[in-house]
Amino acid sequence: MIVSSFYILSFAKDIPLKDVVTIYIPNKTYSVIEFPFKITDKKGSSFYSVVIKNKKKISLKEEISIPKLLKPGTKPSKKNKKNKSGANAPVIFDFGPNSMQIFPKKLGHMDIVLWGHRYPIIVRIVVDDKLGEQHYTFIDYDSIKKEATEYESEPHEKILGKLTIALYNNKTPKGYKNVDYYSKFTEGNLEYILIQSMFGSQYIAEEWRIRLLKKDEVEDTDSPIEQRLYAGMFDLNGIYSISFENDFLKMDEATRMFIIRKTIEENK
Repeated sequence: MIVSSFYILSFAKDIPLKDVVTIYIPNKTYSVIEFPFKITDKKGSSFYSVVIKNKKKISLKEEISIPKLLKPGTKPSKKNKKNKSGANAPVIFDFGPNSMQIFPKKLGHMDIVLWGHRYPIIVRIVVDDKLGEQHYTFIDYDSIKKEATEYESEPHEKILGKLTIALYNNKTPKGYKNVDYYSKFTEGNLEYILIQSMFGSQYIAEEWRIRLLKKDEVEDTDSPIEQRLYAGMFDLNGIYSISFENDFLKMDEATRMFIIRKTIEENK
């Protein structure tokens, strides 16, 4: 069973690594899936598209070809929008050494088997027209647990303080894994950029850069030229603590926000 976790607001999603997982992605939008291992081989099934005929949904089987793996060190590029699988293919794929970028053209689903981990990973991709752009990162919690247990054996409040200090000083705690992926979005009059994300057995520590947008960057002409930040603005389930390097921003100023939250394993 796949369990997904949302970062605050509309942040990215991280997923525990399982042998079979289901990923929901939007139609006609790029989605990125990252894995904690180098992909050595892959095999895709047919794509079963959803066709509405006489007010009934009909599943239509369509054959597709999966492109060859890119050379090591090459990352998928959104600039390359040519369909490598044929002009009428329902899905476009780009593969990097440990990532998969998908651009579906139709609603439906398909399976992809990936090799490179300790066991093959079956990824079921379901195209849903009610989603926005998605970025998934798979986390191998089993390997993290073995190393982070000692660090997290202290009292809860002390761990929160230690993790916040580690983020502030840009140091990765013993046993934690620094997952490198980029996330940027705006919500209201604030811009959010993920700087770093560190995963442990029971805790995830994140550093975000928050900037108060200028007047010409927001649709609301009455947006404030000053903004006070407080933890209650981001108070969602699964977050243990939120702190700011500076809790008061003027227009175009930025500060760092430090978040400590539960891992997905703890949220089950």
